Amino acid sequence: MEVEAQIREWLKSKDLDNLESVSLEKPPHRRFGDLACSLPLNLAKRLKKPPMEIAEEIASSVELGDLIGRVEAAPPGYVNFFVDFEELAHRTISSALTEGMYYGSLKIGKEVKVQIEHTSVNPNKAIHIGHARNISLGTALTNLLGFVGYGVEVMNFIDDTGTQIADIAMGFLHLGFDYKKPGVKFDQYCGDEVYVKVTRMLEDSDELMKVRADTAQKIDEGGNEVASFAKEIANRVLRQQLATCWRLGAEYDALIWESDILRSRLWENGLEEIKKMGILRYESEGKHRGCWVVKLKEIPEYATEEDKVLIKSDGTKTYVAKDIPFAMWKMGKLSSPFRFSSYTNQPSGRTLWSTGVEGEAKSFGSAHISINVIGSEQARLQKIIGLILSSLYGEGLGENYIHYGYEKVSLSRDTVEKYLGLLVDKEFLHMSGRKGIYFNVDPMLDLLKNMAASESKKRNPDLPGDVAEEIGERIAVSSLKYPLLSMDRDKMVVFDVDKALNITEESGSYILYGYARAQRILEKAETPELLDFDPNLISSQEERNLIEMIAELPLIVSEAAESLNVKPLARYIYRLTLQFNKFYETCPVLSADQEVLKRNRLLLVKAYSQTMENLSAILALPLLKRM
Repeated sequence: MEVEAQIREWLKSKDLDNLESVSLEKPPHRRFGDLACSLPLNLAKRLKKPPMEIAEEIASSVELGDLIGRVEAAPPGYVNFFVDFEELAHRTISSALTEGMYYGSLKIGKEVKVQIEHTSVNPNKAIHIGHARNISLGTALTNLLGFVGYGVEVMNFIDDTGTQIADIAMGFLHLGFDYKKPGVKFDQYCGDEVYVKVTRMLEDSDELMKVRADTAQKIDEGGNEVASFAKEIANRVLRQQLATCWRLGAEYDALIWESDILRSRLWENGLEEIKKMGILRYESEGKHRGCWVVKLKEIPEYATEEDKVLIKSDGTKTYVAKDIPFAMWKMGKLSSPFRFSSYTNQPSGRTLWSTGVEGEAKSFGSAHISINVIGSEQARLQKIIGLILSSLYGEGLGENYIHYGYEKVSLSRDTVEKYLGLLVDKEFLHMSGRKGIYFNVDPMLDLLKNMAASESKKRNPDLPGDVAEEIGERIAVSSLKYPLLSMDRDKMVVFDVDKALNITEESGSYILYGYARAQRILEKAETPELLDFDPNLISSQEERNLIEMIAELPLIVSEAAESLNVKPLARYIYRLTLQFNKFYETCPVLSADQEVLKRNRLLLVKAYSQTMENLSAILALPLLKRM
């Protein structure tokens, strides 16, 4: 972008060219320009100058040209840029149509390796809509960082050890649950029936608690029939989980199994590293007697943090103990002990690799940045891992270990009462796997799909059944995912089925409807040559607004990437659709009163469509050519 390039030239002249962000944004009102830069506010302390003085320096350094018509400094320290609309329109339409799928992409990542771990659902249950938020955020973040030039690697951690998988195994081995029960999806059967019932049985039986502990120990040890059976269960569940994830547009590079971590000596190697640094101690007295403890209080920067037990007195490893060596491997501080083999081919044809006893060495891990998409309830544990990494290797490495937290997903009262058949006295209902209160993703998508397909058939009676099914599936996926992506991550999402399918208000369905409108126009006419576009023919305010909004794509992508926040992209795809619909209602395209105007508007519709497709690819929101 020309504006950013000129600001970076000024930064370079001040030996500040290492700054990652120049803080460009769209002003709230046109009188403040077409773009505003708040960088002077951020630099005032560093340069020991008033923000307005810095703003005036930047403004005076900018060279005016075809695009930038005027620049001014404005209180309390903004630089406002006014662009020539005709030049902006020409460049925007030209860029969108010539760059195609690369329109809006940037090269800020410089192929720096980023590893993203997301999904990581225990292989004892089906994926529910709370997990869907994790998957949606992780997938969008993966696509976004790839779009701006990072080398992205995606991990799915499979915790096939511990009590939760032990509960399922003992249900089949000791409590009479039918391992080959017909007519049910195995992942849903394990989570909805076996796990819930076994958990209740354990509440009243010390004997069963002993069986559970014995089962979990055998699974952790490996090399026995119980461990082999547990692995078989985990694989059956995982394959069905993956099918659900693929419906949501997620794919992965590798599966990392907890059982392979335990048997690879990665944990022992990590433990030795921590011991060498002197922050892991054996407690011979006090409340942690017999435990191995990380002495966080002895690290000056973290003196307010409580000491953290890694190994209990009975030898049991805590969750954080298991996660620390894995984090060290991710960041390249432990050599890889893993072998990888092909697990399956994913819908795109991409190979999904998996750790195992046999296989080949792969270059997974050793990332510069590790992003871990995990619920906010794990914030403290993730912080402790970052603190330990910082104390071992310096703050820079700890800062590059990023917890990408998010809040829970609840169901609206209307959805619970209408589709679950439960009566509730609150506006929403929290899900609880242990209590059996949740909505699995596959049944939810099937419900949305059937409702959407039925409505599509009603509108188009001659629509073939398979086409209606495909339309329904795409509407279902976008309708479920949009609210999960468009809400602030620190806010709970209250999902409502009927609102998700409403094509008259903000929803995934509304976004698909806008794109489908554009496709109907383009199907009825040949797209003109780019040379036919004439900015002088733009007379409508809605046309102007649409062009300016299409021009925002690189700016929004940059903002989202720098803040690691996909919400601006989700909100932008809605705003763009809203503006296109205003254009659609007020600016005839195929029936324009002049042929040159028709060609101009067709090119604008094409540019809008390309922008939507690029956003769809990042957010993994499938679009539709007809509804």
